[in-house]
Amino acid sequence: MDECTTRVSARGYVVEYRPGHPMAARNGWAYQHRVVMMKLLGRPLLKTEVVHHKNGVKTDNRLENLELMTARQHVREHHAHPKKALTDARVMAALRGRTAEEAAHLLGICRNTLRKRYRKFQRRHASPFEIDAREEEIRRMSKLHPPYILGPMLGYSKQTVYDAFRRWRERDDRLGVPARPDDHRPHSTRRRARKA
Repeated sequence: MDECTTRVSARGYVVEYRPGHPMAARNGWAYQHRVVMMKLLGRPLLKTEVVHHKNGVKTDNRLENLELMTARQHVREHHAHPKKALTDARVMAALRGRTAEEAAHLLGICRNTLRKRYRKFQRRHASPFEIDAREEEIRRMSKLHPPYILGPMLGYSKQTVYDAFRRWRERDDRLGVPARPDDHRPHSTRRRARKA
């Protein structure tokens, strides 16, 4: 493959910057799997032709993984294997320790579908009152787990837990309470020494 700029598109496909190429869009970017298939066939692809990734990995553009199909065949291929039903248990298991995007990919659904239909299972930013009520429990658990793990375990975002520790530390400083060993500080609030 000749040298050109490549990146992964928002849809997960590898695209190449090839201005003037017959397969390129107006902005100059062309889907790599379509360029590879065009080279194999020796002609530009028709608009009705679709390049299918046999193993389902959109970034795997090896010739042995690509197959030329019509749009109708492609739809049949993807609907021939029914997806498992989405149950609350499957969604909860997929979200455990993962971002919404990672869980959606694992479940084979769109990230927005997961966010809209299963909002109740996702990590959330809690109100200070809600998390302050669990201060002792969270401090006890923080002896075993750092906040970036503790947050998802409790159903909160890691930033919510970091913010709670910062708030508790500031409160303790105002009251003159000595710092606790379980006080965690996020990277973004650490002060760096400046070079003179």
